[in-house]
Amino acid sequence: NIGKQLTERLNVSGIFTAWDFVTKKTQKQARAIWSVELERTWCELQGVVCYPVITTVPDKKSITTSRSFPQMITDKDSIN
Repeated sequence: NIGKQLTERLNVSGIFTAWDFVTKKTQKQARAIWSVELERTWCELQGVVCYPVITTVPDKKSITTSRSFPQMITDKDSIN
């Protein structure tokens, strides 16, 4: 899914499916009419890798601890 607003804009241009997108528009049109991100999506649909697959999970750089209440909350009614 590419988002409601973008879907509406594409539909106005006669684009309803990914097939419509890659056959009715060129790469330059995708970027000129919409955005760099949509141009990259167009390229990906053509088989050009623009978003590399990340196979490893990066190490966390920090741990955050946050406390919202001064004591343990045991029931919903005590939250006002």
